[in-house]
Amino acid sequence: MASLPPLSLPPMASLPYPSPSPPPQLSAPLPAASYVEHQKETATSAPRSPACRRRHDQERRQRQEGDGSDRGG
Repeated sequence: MASLPPLSLPPMASLPYPSPSPPPQLSAPLPAASYVEHQKETATSAPRSPACRRRHDQERRQRQEGDGSDRGG
């Protein structure tokens, strides 16, 4: 194996990326901590509109109902 010449390796141009290094992860999702901080900022910076509050209450109610059904089953 070690006696093979290095020329037998595929050239760098055959890689999916033009450069050996992978592209930067700029589009990666935010970490949970920063997301929570963002939620805190938005919650404190502006009061929730009635519609938004209603939707949030609905989501919380559904989540509680789902937890109860999961526990029962």
